[in-house]
Amino acid sequence: MKIFKNNILFLLNFYVIFQIGLSYYNPAAKQQVVDSTFYELSQYRLSTCIIAKNFSSMITSIFCYLFVEKKFKSKYKHLADFDWRFPECISKMKYKSLESLIMKLNYINVNEFYKDWILLLIVRNPIERFLSGYVDKCTLQKRIKKPSKMCLYCVSNIKCFINRLHKIMYSSIKVKKATYRGVRKHFFPQTLQCNYYKYKNKFEILKFENKYLNSFYFKLRNVLENQNVSKIHINFIDEDIRSHKINHATSDRKITGKLLYYLYKEKSLMKKLIDIYYNDFKEFNFPYPKVIIENLPNYLNFDRKSKRYGTINGINLRDMNISSIFKDLNNLNCEKEESTRLLNKIDSMNDEDFNKLTEIIELDNLKLKESIYLNRLLYYPDKIFQNKLNRQGKIFTEKQQLFLYKQLLEQQEIILKRENELLYEQLKSIEKIKSFQNNVEKLNKTSTNSY
Repeated sequence: MKIFKNNILFLLNFYVIFQIGLSYYNPAAKQQVVDSTFYELSQYRLSTCIIAKNFSSMITSIFCYLFVEKKFKSKYKHLADFDWRFPECISKMKYKSLESLIMKLNYINVNEFYKDWILLLIVRNPIERFLSGYVDKCTLQKRIKKPSKMCLYCVSNIKCFINRLHKIMYSSIKVKKATYRGVRKHFFPQTLQCNYYKYKNKFEILKFENKYLNSFYFKLRNVLENQNVSKIHINFIDEDIRSHKINHATSDRKITGKLLYYLYKEKSLMKKLIDIYYNDFKEFNFPYPKVIIENLPNYLNFDRKSKRYGTINGINLRDMNISSIFKDLNNLNCEKEESTRLLNKIDSMNDEDFNKLTEIIELDNLKLKESIYLNRLLYYPDKIFQNKLNRQGKIFTEKQQLFLYKQLLEQQEIILKRENELLYEQLKSIEKIKSFQNNVEKLNKTSTNSY
């Protein structure tokens, strides 16, 4: 029965991956698990929902400046000086939902509200946003020496953090809601915030990206102009945001570049981030990372020839001991449930170690090789595809890559058919057993009635 159950689970999971190819299935797609924060400026019919690490401190500062200009200027010299300790502003323009905001303004519904108001949403490249949050919250001196809820109790270990965040995102909604509030606000996908899917067609979306700041500033200026904000205010805002940064800005910190470089090298981690933020990439049309070293940004000015198995920011880059894993392999019974732990351990290896391991597996241990391959094919189809390309040792055209990927899909289809056949045989066996049990029961009833 356990084998039967496992096969059903295999087929369900396999079917999803088979249908979407190199895309990524994210079960957290439309669940609302992050508290929303909406602001409104009635004078300008301007509202926004803030998402942490998406220009959130600065847009709050801008709204406060426009809301209570005199009090703001008496407290802060620049917009970047804003520190959230400003209750006379925030508490008066803050709402927990768009519904409560609309109700307070006496609108019948969101459609009526939308006719008169702008609902602004600032979004950001998911990888850039993740790194900004991680550098700000988990690499400062006061945070790196002891475990904390904000960093999921991973001390200066980005791999640990990504793995734990990935598990949370693939857990039940209860687990997500129970996750520390700071983690949800700073690291959960943007599409899970601001009731995005309900109001996606109502938002005026601005993209905040380090590479295109001038474009972002220009579009923000246009929004303010369209809402009849005075030129004096607009000029002050425009000049100030260009010349002064919030003190916890992370884009130009050296550690940000190092961690980005590490993520581009450790493809399995980058894949997990794409898993987590798949819907953000899709909804906001951000390009997926090209996970090859040659495409790294030019500003990474540090030694790229460092040893593979050293440390970066306290991260141990050699996470697996090949020989210790291999020692257990020949005794592994792949039919048993405990083999899953070892197979998952193998899957979390970096590509170089995995290739070494597969080379030394005994050729006659076909069941083991098949189990490892199936497990990897189920959860990492992109890795198998990439390995096929890498093994050829040459650059492929797009058509050649599509041909190779088509071969992989055909191979998946063969495996799926085989699993279907096995499942069909098991179902037939179960039906026979049920039929036999029914006949026995009928026979027993007949015998009882005859007495």
